Amino acid sequence: MTSATDHLRILNADDYGPSRYARTKLLQQAGFAVVEAQTGAEALQQAIAARPHVVLLDVKLPDIDGYEVCRRLKAHPVTAAIPVLHISAAHRAAGDHARGLDAGADGFLVEPVAPEVLLATVRSVARTRRAEEAVRSAARQWQLTFDAITDAACLLDPEGRIMRHNAVFATLAGAGQVLAGRDGVEIAAEALRRPPAELRTLLSLDRRAVREFPVGSRWLQLVTETVKDEAGRLEGNLLIVTDISERKRVDSMKAELLRMEQQARQGAEASNRAKDEFLAVLSHELRTPLTAMLGWIRMLAVGHLDAEATAHAIEVIERNTRLQAQIVEDLLDVSRIISGKMTLDVHDVVPEVVLRTAVDGVRTAAAAKRIVIDLDVAVGVGLVRGDGGRLQQVF
Repeated sequence: MTSATDHLRILNADDYGPSRYARTKLLQQAGFAVVEAQTGAEALQQAIAARPHVVLLDVKLPDIDGYEVCRRLKAHPVTAAIPVLHISAAHRAAGDHARGLDAGADGFLVEPVAPEVLLATVRSVARTRRAEEAVRSAARQWQLTFDAITDAACLLDPEGRIMRHNAVFATLAGAGQVLAGRDGVEIAAEALRRPPAELRTLLSLDRRAVREFPVGSRWLQLVTETVKDEAGRLEGNLLIVTDISERKRVDSMKAELLRMEQQARQGAEASNRAKDEFLAVLSHELRTPLTAMLGWIRMLAVGHLDAEATAHAIEVIERNTRLQAQIVEDLLDVSRIISGKMTLDVHDVVPEVVLRTAVDGVRTAAAAKRIVIDLDVAVGVGLVRGDGGRLQQVF
C-alpha cells in the first residue's frame, strides 16, 4: 500500500549540523526523501535541481538569510509553487513571523518543534501543494480542451465581463490571448458586426438562443447559453461562435441543384406536353387529307359525277395525296421539329389559292355532314412569302 509520504521530497536547509541531521532522520523514518543544504545559495540550487515538494528553511543562514532565500524561491518560475516552512529559534522577535510570511513563506515553526508537529505540518503543506497542483493540472487540461475546440467560446460573468475564453475567441476578437475582465458583449458584438444591444437582448432571454449573421464573406452562428448554479441563480453566460460559411455554401449549392432539377423537370414536362400536342395535331393532319380522298373516291365509285366533276375529284385526290406524302416526310423529320429546327419551303404564294385549296380538301367531309362552306375571298391581295403547304395546314 502506498503511503501519503511516498515519492515526496523534502529540502532541509539549515547551517547547524545537529539540527539538520535530526530533522533529516525524522523525515526519512517517516518515509520522506530528503535532500540537504547548508547555505542559502545551496538551498536555491537544490530547490531547482531536486524540485522538492516542501522546503524546510532555517531563517538564519550564513550567506543569505532565509527570508531572502524564500523571496527568491517564490520569484523563480520553477520553484514559485513549492511550499516553504520557515524554522527559527524561540528567541527571535514575533515580527519575524510576519516578515517570513510577507516573504512568501507558507508556514512558520519555532524551535524546538515537536516531532509529531513537524511531520503533521510537513504533511499538511504537502497535501495542500498536491491539491493545488491537481487544480492547476485540471485547469491546464481544461484550457487545452477549451483551446482545442474549433469554435470560438467565451464564458461571461453576470455583468458580461469575460471570465474565460479559448484561443479561437481571441483570434476572432483580433486581440491577444488575454481578454479576461473585459466587456465580452462589446468584444463579441464588434467581432460579429452587430449592435451590442442586440447581444445583450439575447443574453437577457434566460434561455438558449441561436442566431446567424453574415460577416463580410463569412457566415457566423452565435449560440448563447445561460449558466446557473444548483439553486438556479445566474452564474454567467456562455457564448459560442461557429463559422458556418461552408454549411451555408453547401446549403446554397443544394438549393441551386434543387432549382435546376425543378427547372429540368418542368422542361421535360413541357417537352412531353409539346410532343402530345404535336401528335394530336399530326393525327388531325393525317386524317384530314385521307377524309377528303375517301369522300371523292366514294363519289367516283358511285359514278354520278360528270366529266368536269370527275376531273375536279381527281385533282383533289392528287393534291391531298401530295399533302399526305409531305406529312409523312415531316414525320421522318420529327426530331428536328421537336428541337425547333423545322425546315420551311419559303417561296411566293397566293393566299387565295392556298385558302381555296384548303377548303376543297374538307368540302366533301363537310357535305357528308350537311355542312355548307361558303368561301368569300378578296381578289388581288397580292403575293406573300411563306410555305404554301404549312399555310394550308393552318387553314
